[in-house]
Amino acid sequence: MSRRRWWLVGAVALVLLAGQAGAAAAVWRYTRPRLPALAAAVPTLDRAIALVVGAVDGRAAVAIGPLVPLASCTNTPLAKGSRVSRTADLYTDPGQEDALIGRIAAALPAEQHARREAPVGGGPPPLTAALGTGLSLHVTRLGNGWVAAIAETDCRNPGRPAPSVTTAPAKASAEVTQVLAALGTMPTTWRADTVACAGGAIVTVATISAETGADNLRNRLAGAVPAGARRFVSDANRLAWRDGTTSVIVAASDDGRHVTVQDTAAAC
Repeated sequence: MSRRRWWLVGAVALVLLAGQAGAAAAVWRYTRPRLPALAAAVPTLDRAIALVVGAVDGRAAVAIGPLVPLASCTNTPLAKGSRVSRTADLYTDPGQEDALIGRIAAALPAEQHARREAPVGGGPPPLTAALGTGLSLHVTRLGNGWVAAIAETDCRNPGRPAPSVTTAPAKASAEVTQVLAALGTMPTTWRADTVACAGGAIVTVATISAETGADNLRNRLAGAVPAGARRFVSDANRLAWRDGTTSVIVAASDDGRHVTVQDTAAAC
């Protein structure tokens, strides 16, 4: 066979291989394993958190957090994603955790099949509910007077994370700044997290202070609690109160050199 014919045969083979590769890529694009998108689950998670906050009413100070990855996960070796959650932290008087969880259980729709599970470590029975395919709600006592409601997903494609909100509503930032000023310090970075609800929104504004002494917060901030607000008892270095639909939680950071403040307005 002449050299020219060899070149022609080779060219044809390359064209055929390229066509097969393109066809394989097209098939892979439309048939590869896929995870459901996180965005489709967020409204359900947020409705559950809003329902929890509404059920609590004035019986606890509340704060909501951002969507955060709990753990990476793999449905198949070719479909990797994350389990994601949103949390509402609830601060009540020690001994009232069981009643608080019971109120949340009673407020959940029947189709969510809410159930109290076996107690762990002497605490009240935690609550579990099914929010829909692959979505769940867990409500449990984390400490004396501290209950967490965690709405979480199954394995999801998180997509691109939403940008963090680094500015805060003026009213909330003024209140937080005033609290920290009473401790002789000031806020550093801000974060605002929002969950929609029937009457409007639940907005938690959070900050961490500049380095400062974080001891004896309850007594040092006694004068900062508004008249008529409900102050919740705590044996931790934490002060939480609720004034109508506004909650404030002040706590020492883990290193004891900063103070965190969360100011939540629940307009539901």
